[in-house]
Amino acid sequence: MLNIVFNDSAAGAMMQCSDPELDQVRYLELNMEYGSLHCGARAESRYKQINSWFRDDPWLDDILFQIKDLRRNGNEIELIKKIAANGEKIRIWYDHSPSSMCGFCYLIDELYWCLYDRDEAITAVCMNDDPVLGLTTRGLGSLDPRQFPDLLQYERKLSTEDQRAILREWADVAKQQWPLRTVLNGKVVGVPLDFYDPLIKAFIPAEGEILPRRLLGDILTLDAIPDFLLAEWRLSAILHGMKLKMHRVGPEMYDRRRAKIENYVFVRR
Repeated sequence: MLNIVFNDSAAGAMMQCSDPELDQVRYLELNMEYGSLHCGARAESRYKQINSWFRDDPWLDDILFQIKDLRRNGNEIELIKKIAANGEKIRIWYDHSPSSMCGFCYLIDELYWCLYDRDEAITAVCMNDDPVLGLTTRGLGSLDPRQFPDLLQYERKLSTEDQRAILREWADVAKQQWPLRTVLNGKVVGVPLDFYDPLIKAFIPAEGEILPRRLLGDILTLDAIPDFLLAEWRLSAILHGMKLKMHRVGPEMYDRRRAKIENYVFVRR
């Protein structure tokens, strides 16, 4: 059985398991929570829209979404479809983060016509079905390798009807022109670009210096913010809209491997 996960840390952890149920693992990074789906999930217009948000911000030039990477990741779907069409069963691991949920729904949509005559060829394991981990753990990437086999007790077979229900929900979301998607009450919904901004603004001090590197650490303690990349992007957008002066952090804090925004301190004019 081919195991598919939507978090590279989770994939790495699963590969460390000795459980034979987890011997084939493939990681998908589809970024389906970003960009309008109105013209198609793998449309060049969606790739260009996502890329532009980061390419046009000089403070984020180290964390670009490159169009070639988005295109390559999308093409991974075709390989999985071929594997499934050759009779391999598929097990999808996901959690309730926007990236994982959107990837899960999209993958079901893509696999449906390959497997529509093979009922229960797809199974799913959702971390949030665990009564403890679902409340205490941020996502699959936070799990210890030894925890993955325990989640198999929550594995469920996706019947054709189950898949159709997911297809209908995803189709409704895809018809909308929202630039972002998030998960509310276990459902994928479209939201505006600034959806997370009020939460991030609450962490910006009313006076004194603004140190993005420290702020990002604080922001990510809030489970409502899905991931670091999104937090960094939206914090940068917010700071661009404020009247600020900036100077580089001291040599003891400077790290060229980080995005530029993390190597600056901001002060109000």
